[in-house]
Amino acid sequence: MTKRVWVGSLLAAASLTQGRIEAQAGDYTFTTIVDSARDGFEPFEFGCPALSTLGAVAFRGARTDGTTGIFRGRGGPLTTIAEDERDGLAFVGRNPSINALGEVSFAANLEAGGSAILRGHGHGLTTIARAEPGPFNFFGFDTSVNLAGFVAFKAERTDFDEGLFVGRGGPLTTVYLASTSPFGGEDSGPSLNDLGQVAFFEFTDDFESGIFLARGGQFVTIADSTGPLDPTGRPSLNNRGVVAFQAAREDLETGIFLGRGGPVVTVVDSSGPFAPFSFGDPSLNDRNRVAFSASLDSGESGVFTGPDPVGDQVIVTGDAFDGSTVTNVVFCREGLNLVGQLAVLLQLADERSLIVRASPQ
Repeated sequence: MTKRVWVGSLLAAASLTQGRIEAQAGDYTFTTIVDSARDGFEPFEFGCPALSTLGAVAFRGARTDGTTGIFRGRGGPLTTIAEDERDGLAFVGRNPSINALGEVSFAANLEAGGSAILRGHGHGLTTIARAEPGPFNFFGFDTSVNLAGFVAFKAERTDFDEGLFVGRGGPLTTVYLASTSPFGGEDSGPSLNDLGQVAFFEFTDDFESGIFLARGGQFVTIADSTGPLDPTGRPSLNNRGVVAFQAAREDLETGIFLGRGGPVVTVVDSSGPFAPFSFGDPSLNDRNRVAFSASLDSGESGVFTGPDPVGDQVIVTGDAFDGSTVTNVVFCREGLNLVGQLAVLLQLADERSLIVRASPQ
């Protein structure tokens, strides 16, 4: 089905050495990727949808027949990337990652015991890393896959040292370990770009929180709590080396910010019509365009592409959609692609859930 919503407004331009920040203006057409009632899925068991450059959407879902898996679709028949009974999985991670080729990475617990980081395209699975047996005790369940099929993830090793790792099915590269770096080790999801750079949230040995970028064998501080921002959540990294992230300011206003190791640019904050502490993890594309979920002081919540709550609005609660009304909107870190399309999970008043792709016109 399709629905058109007018959105507009250009985000205030700001230079970040390479490129400018702007919002996609225009008219959006919504294409349904999966409808819980039509396609036989439990309406409240979907994870975060992830969107590829070519418009393919990857998601975790539980079918009404009891099977759970990772699926990929573009608006027609769905491709099963992995399924619990078929592939020996006991629990499937809720937030998959997808690259431009349609390869999907995710974490899962295994029926045989232990857990694994996996990558698939619909024709079998590649094990990136394994725990019990393997060199790890457990994994952070949010992964990030790049164009070359490398997958970034956090994990605790069997010696209880925590760190960040990258692999594609062979030997792993250790980005850092808590024992030999200034980082304390924690489990939130990193963001890996096609150049092999990795952005991540971490706590330091000095108990500060920050967003950092592993680039060229060095660690770059994007923002940390020793300055005016207290970052949180999962960052989004593009191929220009720009990082989008969520943070609170010293005045307790919250917002979405961009940085690459120098001055930080404010995309939007809660000093205006957006509610404090309401922003979800942002999604950033290679044109430095940003999309994010947020709540408004007026009570609605939804997806936005800039600081204008009306002109930059994609869809919000209370909107009419497919014969019903939107009651909840979920948008996550991999929901925006290069051409400005967005993948959004909608929950409706008639108790259906839809995953839709919004395409600018």
